[in-house]
Amino acid sequence: MAKDMLRTSKLSIERIAGDVGYASTQYFCQLFYQKTGMTPSEYRAMEHNSITPIDN
Repeated sequence: MAKDMLRTSKLSIERIAGDVGYASTQYFCQLFYQKTGMTPSEYRAMEHNSITPIDN
């Protein structure tokens, strides 16, 4: 759910952490890094940079 929110919203990392059930943003970021190998900010930047326009 956090990955989807990072991809599709401009909500802060703090807000996303709280919305997915973590009181501590730091703990959320640590777990996110353990699961994905990148911070939430890095994940968001990677996802936004990988969008390619579709030519019709």
